[in-house]
Amino acid sequence: MNRFCSLVLLLSLGAFGCGDDDSSTPDATPPTPMDDAMPPMGDAMPPMMIGCPGETTIEFDTAVMGDTSMDGWDEDISGWFDNSDVACTTSGRDYPAPYAVYSLPMPAGSDWDITVTGASGRPGVDVSLVAWTQSATDLSCYPTRGVGVVSCEAANSGGPGRMGSETVRMTATTNPYHLVILVSSPSTATSGSFTLRVTDHAG
Repeated sequence: MNRFCSLVLLLSLGAFGCGDDDSSTPDATPPTPMDDAMPPMGDAMPPMMIGCPGETTIEFDTAVMGDTSMDGWDEDISGWFDNSDVACTTSGRDYPAPYAVYSLPMPAGSDWDITVTGASGRPGVDVSLVAWTQSATDLSCYPTRGVGVVSCEAANSGGPGRMGSETVRMTATTNPYHLVILVSSPSTATSGSFTLRVTDHAG
């Protein structure tokens, strides 16, 4: 050990000794700049949004009033409908944006009917209904992530320009799910008010 290191030892009262190499003491290590400590933004995973845009939580067996002419989730997800991991409908053209979006937890053992009824008194008013189940612990918006779902059902049996009631049946056997519901009006129909209700399957 050279005389310089011996002097350091005496002055520091034995805090940290010096060796024969060039290693720095902990106090001599410069702080890491934040730009070097954090990964580039391009490498970071984007945060997952909780729910789809405008998603509203509803209660089981409680009537909900809505209107497809009001501002809703205005994004074209017709391509997502046709995804093989979704397989909800053969064509998204009768299920266009904007969507009124609703959700509720679906316990294991559930067998539910989801019914939406277009308001009477307005000629040409029609509604389309889409519902899907996803993981009970993942409340993100699957269409915006391009993620497949557990199950998906769609209904527009009334056809454009015909006011009527649409119903889809959703089940949860051994696992609970997060149930998401979209209500819209076909592109050739008149938008208007509707009533939505989730009940036990009748039959």
